[in-house]
Amino acid sequence: MLIGMMPSAPSLKPASPVQNNLTMFHLHFSAEHAEAAVCGEFHLVEVREEGSMLIKRFVFDNHPHGANSYLVACEETGEAALFDIGEVAEELPSFLQEHHLTLKYLVLTHTHTDHVGGLPWLVERFQVPVYWNPKEAPILQRTAERRQWDCDPLSLLTHVVLDGTTLSLGTYTFTAYEIAGHTPGGTAFCTDQVALVGDILFAGAVGGTPTPEAYARQIQGIKSKLLPLGDHVRVYSGHGPVTTLGIERLFNPFLT
Repeated sequence: MLIGMMPSAPSLKPASPVQNNLTMFHLHFSAEHAEAAVCGEFHLVEVREEGSMLIKRFVFDNHPHGANSYLVACEETGEAALFDIGEVAEELPSFLQEHHLTLKYLVLTHTHTDHVGGLPWLVERFQVPVYWNPKEAPILQRTAERRQWDCDPLSLLTHVVLDGTTLSLGTYTFTAYEIAGHTPGGTAFCTDQVALVGDILFAGAVGGTPTPEAYARQIQGIKSKLLPLGDHVRVYSGHGPVTTLGIERLFNPFLT
């Protein structure tokens, strides 16, 4: 789920087709922000490099603004991890093979339906560990019922992530930061260069919350746990474009 509290609804305007002929749109959150690309197809491949870290973005169109899943890999060791899995990602196996990568585990930032829809497929296909925050259990149960999964969703999850848990991926270490608000166990996973934040924080916005109290907890968590990581840290969100903590600290209307 995307944004529950914003100053005003964003406006969409068409842009020129990109090289792969997918029609793109720009989502305007504020004049200060770079424009966000939202894909009109089932999924879009975008690859970025952060040093020796390779980050591939899948955009699933089961949400009006697209839901991002990220394959993160250490090119030095060939180890890869997937952060969220919105739907079945048919291109994932071939991408792993083409780039000589081995999928080590799946990480769930939270368990809303647009971020875990491909969970049963991925577990069956790759048989990898799945890391999650158990405070997400009630939402995951509702997601499984809504999706009509033919399995117990909790049986797919193998490893618990709590605030401060660290995950190794090749030469990189991700630290988990639990920031409740959008969901009870929403968790960001950060190195000293990147932050994969799910629906906790977006370019120019934050994830919607069910109550004012949850909203206050989320804002406090962002300010106390994410912003101190440094302005240079690039933010990979569950929806929308890449941003940085510095841009959000200066221009995000919910944080200023």
